[in-house]
Amino acid sequence: MKGYSDYLFILSPSDGIIDKISSMKRFCAGIVGGFESLHSKAHITVQPFPRKKPFWIDPVTTKLEKEFSLIPPITLQINGFGVFTSGDNATIYARLNATPATDDWFKDVRRSLKLKKFEPHITNARSVTGQHFKQLWPHFRNRDWNESFLVDRLTILQRETIGHDRNWKVFKEVPFNGDPDSYYLKHVNTPEVAPVTHAHYGEQVSLF
Repeated sequence: MKGYSDYLFILSPSDGIIDKISSMKRFCAGIVGGFESLHSKAHITVQPFPRKKPFWIDPVTTKLEKEFSLIPPITLQINGFGVFTSGDNATIYARLNATPATDDWFKDVRRSLKLKKFEPHITNARSVTGQHFKQLWPHFRNRDWNESFLVDRLTILQRETIGHDRNWKVFKEVPFNGDPDSYYLKHVNTPEVAPVTHAHYGEQVSLF
């Protein structure tokens, strides 16, 4: 029997935005040297699910395919940069505009996965030291970046929990197939679900 696997659920920006984030990371590395997310492909982390048994994923994807057939694709808008702090370290990220429509959309995605609320973002420089943050942040603090991209699928990545290859590989892509008109006309008034107690919500994840 196949051993345990880790899964990571993400949303992907456009190829152009992925390339721009990669360029920004190289710019940061030219100032402060290497950092944890330097080689990570740009993405929005929805949720990591570590150490799952082989049979765990199939009913999850079946459920998501059914529920995402009612959720339409959405256009998200990058609006400059923000910062998360954790102890002496900081993470610089591309900020996403929050609107009532995007809030409702993410609420439905969270409900499908039984997740608590999180702040969608695209990591640029992850967990840099305080001194390195002071060197980098002036380059992003007042930098304008307004660009939209379409999210039309959830990507599920997989890797073996114990193994020599620690790279994530695409396991499945689940499309958002809902009708936009009927979706956004409905009145959303559903309470938040209780969070999954075993999940690691604040975790930033490096890909590939």
